[in-house]
Amino acid sequence: MDVSCTPGAITGDCDKSQTFTYSATDECGNSVSDTVTYTWKVDTTDPVLNGVPADEDLGCNPTPPTCDAGVTATDNCDGAVDVTCTPGAITGDCDKSQTFTYSATDECGNTATDTVTYTWKEDTTPPVITCPPAYYDRTGTCPKDPTVTGTATATDNCGDVVITYSDGPHDTCGSVARTWTATDDCDNSATCVQMIYCPCADETACAAQTGPGETTFPDASNWFTYITYDKGDGTEASPYEYPIFAGQTHRSGTLFVYDKDNLLYVKYSIEGADDPDREWLGIREYHIQVEDTLSALIGAIVTPGGNPAPGQCEYKDSLGIVNDTGFIETDTINSYTDPIYIFAHSVMMWGFTDG
Repeated sequence: MDVSCTPGAITGDCDKSQTFTYSATDECGNSVSDTVTYTWKVDTTDPVLNGVPADEDLGCNPTPPTCDAGVTATDNCDGAVDVTCTPGAITGDCDKSQTFTYSATDECGNTATDTVTYTWKEDTTPPVITCPPAYYDRTGTCPKDPTVTGTATATDNCGDVVITYSDGPHDTCGSVARTWTATDDCDNSATCVQMIYCPCADETACAAQTGPGETTFPDASNWFTYITYDKGDGTEASPYEYPIFAGQTHRSGTLFVYDKDNLLYVKYSIEGADDPDREWLGIREYHIQVEDTLSALIGAIVTPGGNPAPGQCEYKDSLGIVNDTGFIETDTINSYTDPIYIFAHSVMMWGFTDG
């Protein structure tokens, strides 16, 4: 006999169901029926990942990144689904990078994936810095500009560095210790110290007879000396020489004296000065007084306190900085009797030696 099949309606959104009814009827009207029900899932939509972090630069020397446990996934048919996080390899030497892959798969095999990449720098090594050599000023201007005095250089194992400097307190001459600092991107730093030596110009000097402290003015400080000269002792071709001393310690130069045609000539020079501690750079000022007697010399320039006042000298000048004044014409000496008394004072500029 014939069998009839009647399909039922398909029900459900994701989880589908459909019942089929089979029936048969004989010639006397007797019938029989039975059913079969089919279920299945219809889902072609990928899950949705939630809370996947954005790519991020973690800066310098961070704690290594890890999978984020806060990442979740939902599916239109299955609700919450499990999330898998797979860390990639860490690449790079100093500039590191690592990618994490998040994925979620629903019951129908639909899969969603997303990635997050972290970058960072790994550097705990300070830069290597090299200071410029010590700078010894010989101009008297005492420059501090690094384009003149020198600039530090530096290298770093992981990239660029920023070089800065700071100066310590200046000493009485203007010399300073300059600290150079090199800093890399991870704030590792290294320092070195450069000395900048500036000359002093406050060293007053007097010509002495043969050595410091000799022929000192009565009651004056023991380095205020005068010299005596006999007419004819020096000639233009061969002047008479006297040492110039700064205080009683430092030989700072030579005074040359000669007379010609009843005129007395005096020249200062720092040439030939022998001082292991200082380098004599020049003469800034000179002061000269010439008299026939010691009492006249004292009366002309010595103050009541006993020390000469160079500013009262008859012959004086400010020179800037010179190594040699050239011969200075002073008194007419035809009426002078030997010895002639000379006070020769100067302001010398000196610098530190680089040894």
